[in-house]
Amino acid sequence: MNLLKSFDDFQYKHRAVGFSTAIIKHYSEDRGGRSAALITYYLFLSLFPLLFWLSLIANLLNTHFPGASSTLIHGATTYFPVLGKQLNIVAHNSNDTTGGIIVSGLVTLYGVRGTAMAFREIVNDMFMVPQVEREGFPHNWLRGIGIVFIGGGGFVLSAIGYSWALARGHGTGFRILIGIAGVGLLTLVFLAVLKLALPARNKAHKIINSAILMAIGFGLLQFAGSLIVTHSLKHYSDFYTAVFATTLGLLAWIYLETQVLLYSIEIAVVKERKLWPIRLIGARDTIHNKAG
Repeated sequence: MNLLKSFDDFQYKHRAVGFSTAIIKHYSEDRGGRSAALITYYLFLSLFPLLFWLSLIANLLNTHFPGASSTLIHGATTYFPVLGKQLNIVAHNSNDTTGGIIVSGLVTLYGVRGTAMAFREIVNDMFMVPQVEREGFPHNWLRGIGIVFIGGGGFVLSAIGYSWALARGHGTGFRILIGIAGVGLLTLVFLAVLKLALPARNKAHKIINSAILMAIGFGLLQFAGSLIVTHSLKHYSDFYTAVFATTLGLLAWIYLETQVLLYSIEIAVVKERKLWPIRLIGARDTIHNKAG
Protein backbone atom coordinates (compact mmCIF):
# COMPACT_ATOMS: atom_id res chain seq x y z
CA MET A 1 0.00 0.00 0.00
CA ASN A 2 2.87 2.37 0.82
CA LEU A 3 4.48 1.55 -2.53
CA LEU A 4 1.23 2.35 -4.38
CA LYS A 5 0.84 5.61 -2.46
CA SER A 6 4.41 6.57 -3.29
CA PHE A 7 3.77 5.96 -6.98
CA ASP A 8 0.48 7.87 -6.77
CA ASP A 9 2.25 10.90 -5.30
CA PHE A 10 5.04 10.62 -7.88
CA GLN A 11 2.78 10.39 -10.92
CA TYR A 12 0.57 13.20 -9.62
CA LYS A 13 3.52 15.59 -9.46
CA HIS A 14 5.27 14.60 -12.71
CA ARG A 15 3.51 15.63 -15.90
CA ALA A 16 4.66 12.88 -18.28
CA VAL A 17 4.00 10.01 -15.86
CA GLY A 18 0.77 11.61 -14.64
CA PHE A 19 -0.52 12.05 -18.19
CA SER A 20 0.25 8.43 -19.10
CA THR A 21 -1.33 7.17 -15.89
CA ALA A 22 -4.49 9.20 -16.50
CA ILE A 23 -4.81 7.80 -20.03
CA ILE A 24 -4.55 4.21 -18.80
CA LYS A 25 -7.02 4.80 -15.97
CA HIS A 26 -9.62 6.54 -18.13
CA TYR A 27 -9.23 3.89 -20.84
CA SER A 28 -9.90 1.21 -18.25
CA GLU A 29 -12.94 3.06 -16.92
CA ASP A 30 -14.26 3.42 -20.46
CA ARG A 31 -13.92 -0.37 -20.85
CA GLY A 32 -11.67 0.17 -23.86
CA GLY A 33 -10.12 -3.31 -23.78
CA ARG A 34 -13.50 -5.03 -23.80
CA SER A 35 -14.74 -2.80 -26.60
CA ALA A 36 -11.60 -3.47 -28.64
CA ALA A 37 -12.18 -7.21 -28.25
CA LEU A 38 -15.79 -6.82 -29.41
CA ILE A 39 -14.76 -4.80 -32.46
CA THR A 40 -12.08 -7.41 -33.23
CA TYR A 41 -14.68 -10.18 -33.12
CA TYR A 42 -16.98 -8.44 -35.60
CA LEU A 43 -14.13 -7.44 -37.91
CA PHE A 44 -12.64 -10.93 -37.98
CA LEU A 45 -16.07 -12.43 -38.62
CA SER A 46 -16.75 -10.16 -41.58
CA LEU A 47 -13.26 -9.99 -43.09
CA PHE A 48 -13.23 -13.08 -45.32
CA PRO A 49 -16.85 -12.69 -46.54
CA LEU A 50 -16.05 -9.04 -47.23
CA LEU A 51 -13.07 -10.07 -49.33
CA PHE A 52 -15.34 -12.51 -51.16
CA TRP A 53 -17.58 -9.61 -52.20
CA LEU A 54 -14.56 -7.46 -52.96
CA SER A 55 -13.20 -10.13 -55.29
CA LEU A 56 -16.52 -10.26 -57.17
CA ILE A 57 -16.47 -6.49 -57.63
CA ALA A 58 -12.81 -6.57 -58.64
CA ASN A 59 -13.43 -9.27 -61.23
CA LEU A 60 -16.25 -7.24 -62.74
CA LEU A 61 -14.01 -4.18 -62.94
CA ASN A 62 -11.24 -6.27 -64.44
CA THR A 63 -13.36 -6.83 -67.54
CA HIS A 64 -13.11 -3.17 -68.49
CA PHE A 65 -10.02 -2.18 -66.49
CA PRO A 66 -7.30 -4.85 -66.73
CA GLY A 67 -5.30 -5.09 -63.53
CA ALA A 68 -8.05 -3.51 -61.42
CA SER A 69 -8.64 -6.78 -59.57
CA SER A 70 -5.07 -7.07 -58.26
CA THR A 71 -4.93 -3.37 -57.40
CA LEU A 72 -8.18 -3.45 -55.45
CA ILE A 73 -7.36 -6.63 -53.54
CA HIS A 74 -3.87 -5.34 -52.79
CA GLY A 75 -5.33 -2.11 -51.43
CA ALA A 76 -7.76 -4.00 -49.20
CA THR A 77 -5.09 -6.29 -47.78
CA THR A 78 -2.41 -3.64 -47.22
CA TYR A 79 -3.57 -3.23 -43.62
CA PHE A 80 -2.73 -6.87 -42.86
CA PRO A 81 1.04 -7.31 -43.40
CA VAL A 82 2.05 -10.74 -44.83
CA LEU A 83 -1.39 -12.02 -43.90
CA GLY A 84 -2.47 -10.30 -47.09
CA LYS A 85 -0.93 -13.21 -49.00
CA GLN A 86 -3.35 -15.68 -47.45
CA LEU A 87 -6.24 -13.24 -47.84
CA ASN A 88 -5.41 -12.87 -51.52
CA ILE A 89 -5.73 -16.63 -51.97
CA VAL A 90 -9.21 -16.57 -50.43
CA ALA A 91 -10.25 -13.58 -52.53
CA HIS A 92 -8.99 -14.91 -55.86
CA ASN A 93 -10.37 -18.42 -55.32
CA SER A 94 -13.83 -17.43 -54.09
CA ASN A 95 -16.68 -19.37 -55.62
CA ASP A 96 -19.32 -17.00 -56.97
CA THR A 97 -22.26 -19.38 -56.47
CA THR A 98 -25.63 -18.02 -55.45
CA GLY A 99 -25.42 -19.73 -52.08
CA GLY A 100 -21.96 -18.36 -51.42
CA ILE A 101 -23.05 -14.86 -52.35
CA ILE A 102 -26.07 -14.96 -50.05
CA VAL A 103 -24.23 -16.45 -47.06
CA SER A 104 -21.22 -14.16 -47.40
CA GLY A 105 -23.54 -11.19 -47.80
CA LEU A 106 -25.43 -11.98 -44.59
CA VAL A 107 -22.26 -12.61 -42.59
CA THR A 108 -20.67 -9.44 -43.94
CA LEU A 109 -23.76 -7.39 -43.09
CA TYR A 110 -23.81 -8.78 -39.55
CA GLY A 111 -20.09 -8.23 -39.04
CA VAL A 112 -19.75 -4.71 -40.41
CA ARG A 113 -22.93 -3.54 -38.67
CA GLY A 114 -21.64 -4.94 -35.36
CA THR A 115 -18.27 -3.25 -35.93
CA ALA A 116 -19.86 0.14 -36.59
CA MET A 117 -22.24 -0.10 -33.61
CA ALA A 118 -19.50 -1.21 -31.20
CA PHE A 119 -17.21 1.57 -32.42
CA ARG A 120 -19.92 4.22 -32.03
CA GLU A 121 -20.69 3.07 -28.49
CA ILE A 122 -17.10 3.25 -27.23
CA VAL A 123 -16.43 6.59 -28.98
CA ASN A 124 -19.52 8.10 -27.35
CA ASP A 125 -18.33 6.76 -23.99
CA MET A 126 -14.90 8.31 -24.44
CA PHE A 127 -16.33 11.68 -25.43
CA MET A 128 -18.75 11.54 -22.48
CA VAL A 129 -21.88 11.88 -24.60
CA PRO A 130 -24.97 11.61 -22.33
CA GLN A 131 -27.33 8.74 -23.10
CA VAL A 132 -30.18 11.15 -23.85
CA GLU A 133 -28.13 12.71 -26.67
CA ARG A 134 -27.23 9.41 -28.33
CA GLU A 135 -29.26 8.73 -31.43
CA GLY A 136 -31.57 5.74 -31.66
CA PHE A 137 -33.11 3.86 -34.54
CA PRO A 138 -33.07 4.59 -37.47
CA HIS A 139 -30.43 7.33 -37.23
CA ASN A 140 -27.89 5.06 -35.51
CA TRP A 141 -28.29 2.51 -38.33
CA LEU A 142 -27.80 5.16 -41.02
CA ARG A 143 -24.72 6.54 -39.30
CA GLY A 144 -23.38 3.00 -38.89
CA ILE A 145 -23.78 2.40 -42.63
CA GLY A 146 -21.98 5.67 -43.28
CA ILE A 147 -19.08 4.59 -41.06
CA VAL A 148 -18.79 1.31 -42.97
CA PHE A 149 -18.76 2.85 -46.45
CA ILE A 150 -16.73 5.98 -45.71
CA GLY A 151 -14.29 4.22 -43.39
CA GLY A 152 -13.86 1.07 -45.46
CA GLY A 153 -13.78 2.89 -48.79
CA GLY A 154 -11.40 5.52 -47.45
CA PHE A 155 -8.95 2.92 -46.13
CA VAL A 156 -8.90 1.01 -49.43
CA LEU A 157 -8.50 4.18 -51.53
CA SER A 158 -5.73 5.42 -49.22
CA ALA A 159 -3.84 2.13 -49.58
CA ILE A 160 -4.28 2.08 -53.36
CA GLY A 161 -3.15 5.70 -53.66
CA TYR A 162 -0.13 5.06 -51.44
CA SER A 163 0.95 2.00 -53.46
CA TRP A 164 0.39 3.85 -56.75
CA ALA A 165 2.50 6.80 -55.61
CA LEU A 166 5.37 4.63 -54.36
CA ALA A 167 5.49 2.84 -57.71
CA ARG A 168 6.15 6.16 -59.45
CA GLY A 169 8.95 7.59 -57.35
CA HIS A 170 12.04 6.66 -55.39
CA GLY A 171 14.26 8.13 -52.74
CA THR A 172 13.96 8.69 -49.01
CA GLY A 173 12.62 12.23 -49.37
CA PHE A 174 9.91 11.13 -51.77
CA ARG A 175 8.83 8.28 -49.49
CA ILE A 176 8.65 10.63 -46.49
CA LEU A 177 6.53 13.06 -48.51
CA ILE A 178 4.18 10.27 -49.60
CA GLY A 179 3.99 9.04 -46.01
CA ILE A 180 2.96 12.51 -44.79
CA ALA A 181 0.35 12.73 -47.53
CA GLY A 182 -0.94 9.29 -46.55
CA VAL A 183 -1.30 10.36 -42.91
CA GLY A 184 -3.15 13.47 -44.06
CA LEU A 185 -5.59 11.41 -46.11
CA LEU A 186 -6.15 8.97 -43.25
CA THR A 187 -6.77 11.92 -40.94
CA LEU A 188 -9.65 13.02 -43.18
CA VAL A 189 -11.04 9.48 -43.19
CA PHE A 190 -10.89 9.18 -39.39
CA LEU A 191 -12.35 12.67 -38.99
CA ALA A 192 -15.34 11.69 -41.13
CA VAL A 193 -15.76 8.42 -39.20
CA LEU A 194 -15.68 10.23 -35.84
CA LYS A 195 -18.18 12.80 -37.08
CA LEU A 196 -20.57 9.98 -37.97
CA ALA A 197 -19.95 8.20 -34.68
CA LEU A 198 -20.75 11.26 -32.54
CA PRO A 199 -23.82 13.50 -32.32
CA ALA A 200 -23.92 16.48 -34.68
CA ARG A 201 -23.07 18.94 -31.88
CA ASN A 202 -19.45 17.72 -31.86
CA LYS A 203 -17.75 20.05 -34.32
CA ALA A 204 -14.73 19.06 -36.39
CA HIS A 205 -12.28 21.25 -34.45
CA LYS A 206 -13.16 19.36 -31.25
CA ILE A 207 -12.26 15.96 -32.67
CA ILE A 208 -9.50 16.80 -35.13
CA ASN A 209 -6.77 15.95 -32.59
CA SER A 210 -8.23 12.48 -32.15
CA ALA A 211 -8.30 11.98 -35.94
CA ILE A 212 -4.67 13.11 -36.30
CA LEU A 213 -3.45 10.80 -33.54
CA MET A 214 -5.44 7.91 -35.00
CA ALA A 215 -3.86 8.46 -38.43
CA ILE A 216 -0.31 8.75 -37.05
CA GLY A 217 -0.72 5.72 -34.78
CA PHE A 218 -2.25 3.67 -37.58
CA GLY A 219 0.53 4.62 -40.00
CA LEU A 220 3.32 3.80 -37.53
CA LEU A 221 1.68 0.50 -36.68
CA GLN A 222 1.49 -0.49 -40.35
CA PHE A 223 5.16 0.34 -40.87
CA ALA A 224 6.34 -1.51 -37.77
CA GLY A 225 3.93 -4.39 -38.27
CA SER A 226 5.14 -5.19 -41.76
CA LEU A 227 8.64 -5.71 -40.37
CA ILE A 228 7.61 -7.62 -37.24
CA VAL A 229 5.07 -9.92 -38.85
CA THR A 230 7.29 -10.65 -41.85
CA HIS A 231 10.14 -11.72 -39.57
CA SER A 232 7.84 -13.81 -37.36
CA LEU A 233 5.88 -15.72 -40.01
CA LYS A 234 8.55 -16.40 -42.60
CA HIS A 235 9.85 -19.34 -40.51
CA TYR A 236 6.55 -21.28 -40.70
CA SER A 237 6.84 -23.66 -43.63
CA ASP A 238 4.45 -26.39 -42.47
CA PHE A 239 0.96 -25.79 -43.93
CA TYR A 240 -1.06 -26.39 -40.76
CA THR A 241 1.37 -24.44 -38.62
CA ALA A 242 1.21 -21.57 -41.10
CA VAL A 243 -2.59 -21.57 -41.12
CA PHE A 244 -2.72 -21.66 -37.32
CA ALA A 245 -0.15 -18.87 -37.03
CA THR A 246 -1.96 -16.83 -39.67
CA THR A 247 -5.31 -17.12 -37.90
CA LEU A 248 -3.92 -16.17 -34.51
CA GLY A 249 -1.78 -13.48 -36.10
CA LEU A 250 -4.78 -11.98 -37.86
CA LEU A 251 -6.81 -11.88 -34.64
CA ALA A 252 -3.92 -10.35 -32.70
CA TRP A 253 -3.23 -7.82 -35.45
CA ILE A 254 -6.84 -6.60 -35.66
CA TYR A 255 -6.99 -6.32 -31.86
CA LEU A 256 -3.73 -4.34 -31.80
CA GLU A 257 -4.95 -2.00 -34.53
CA THR A 258 -8.20 -1.43 -32.66
CA GLN A 259 -6.36 -0.74 -29.41
CA VAL A 260 -4.12 1.82 -31.11
CA LEU A 261 -7.12 3.65 -32.56
CA LEU A 262 -9.04 3.70 -29.29
CA TYR A 263 -6.02 4.78 -27.26
CA SER A 264 -5.45 7.61 -29.77
CA ILE A 265 -8.96 8.87 -29.07
CA GLU A 266 -8.45 8.57 -25.31
CA ILE A 267 -5.17 10.51 -25.44
CA ALA A 268 -6.82 13.40 -27.27
CA VAL A 269 -9.83 13.42 -24.93
CA VAL A 270 -7.71 13.38 -21.75
CA LYS A 271 -5.53 16.21 -23.06
CA GLU A 272 -8.34 18.39 -24.42
CA ARG A 273 -10.57 18.07 -21.34
CA LYS A 274 -7.62 18.32 -18.92
CA LEU A 275 -8.50 15.06 -17.17
CA TRP A 276 -5.09 14.79 -15.56
CA PRO A 277 -3.38 14.50 -13.20
CA ILE A 278 -5.64 12.07 -11.41
CA ARG A 279 -5.35 10.38 -8.03
CA LEU A 280 -5.23 6.59 -7.92
CA ILE A 281 -5.86 6.23 -4.18
CA GLY A 282 -8.97 7.60 -2.52
CA ALA A 283 -10.46 8.84 -5.80
CA ARG A 284 -13.76 7.66 -7.15
CA ASP A 285 -14.01 6.32 -10.68
CA THR A 286 -14.01 9.28 -13.03
CA ILE A 287 -16.03 7.85 -15.90
CA HIS A 288 -19.15 9.63 -14.68
CA ASN A 289 -17.31 12.85 -13.79
CA LYS A 290 -15.25 13.53 -16.89
CA ALA A 291 -17.47 16.27 -18.20
CA GLY A 292 -16.74 18.36 -15.14
